[in-house]
Amino acid sequence: MPKQKINGSFMSLQESHPLWETLETQPFWWSNILNDPELYVEVRKDNYINVYYYGGCVALIYWTKDGLMAETNRKYVTDSFGMRALSNTSCYCNCQALFQSPENLDAIKRRIAEVYHKQPMQAETDSLKGVHISSEKMVQGKLILHSPYKFIDSELAYQTQGRKTMRIDLIELRNQMLVFVELKLITDSRLRHINDTPEIMAQMKKYHDFIHQDNHLEALKKYYHKILQIKRRIGIWEGKNTIESISTRPELLIVDTYSRMTKDRQTRIANIRKSLETGDSYFDFSIQKYQDLCK
Repeated sequence: MPKQKINGSFMSLQESHPLWETLETQPFWWSNILNDPELYVEVRKDNYINVYYYGGCVALIYWTKDGLMAETNRKYVTDSFGMRALSNTSCYCNCQALFQSPENLDAIKRRIAEVYHKQPMQAETDSLKGVHISSEKMVQGKLILHSPYKFIDSELAYQTQGRKTMRIDLIELRNQMLVFVELKLITDSRLRHINDTPEIMAQMKKYHDFIHQDNHLEALKKYYHKILQIKRRIGIWEGKNTIESISTRPELLIVDTYSRMTKDRQTRIANIRKSLETGDSYFDFSIQKYQDLCK
């Protein structure tokens, strides 16, 4: 498996690349991935692809001197397909042949649900705690799958000063304008601090600074235009490629996942709203109920 780069250059994404040329021919296994309603595909700036099932990585697809490779974490295939347990050298294995069958994709998804999302036990725990869901990745996946032409990218990684990695949850295309969205569940501790500023304020400031850094606005417009061009070529985009502008204010989307409301929970929501409304005005925010999110 190649090292998944997260460098600062958006110029490394190539519109002309053998990976896109191969996938453009719609090989049967690739069509199976595209036709699965629970999978979504993200093109990465270092010319590889991630295929996700509600945040769990089904496949890493990339190009080598020997041709196309499609790999899956062994922990998602060991029990289902009788493969050997994890080795010391690599936890990934080439699974392109497995993707020839929709049934095999279903088996990998079941393993991701069990291993990555801890289902069905987590659903039982959530019910006891009075929340609809406790996995931000699950909510992220639901949003992307419900609105694939709205959320055009997820988990945008960028290396900041000090070689720390910043990740933006969702990139939305809203009336030909790019909007950078941070997703948080109402239960997230970073939304509320008793005696000091919530951690989320500093996080949103980093996103604001990233957007305004150097020539990022123009670089990001060009980068996402290329992303949409590539997605169209490989069969995962049918919308418009036009990007006219970029919102200079990142957005914080807070999902109210409470299934049972109490006085303490009402107070928490009110306090979160108050702290964000009185904070610095370098980002926008909204609070939406989970059950209304994908209507």
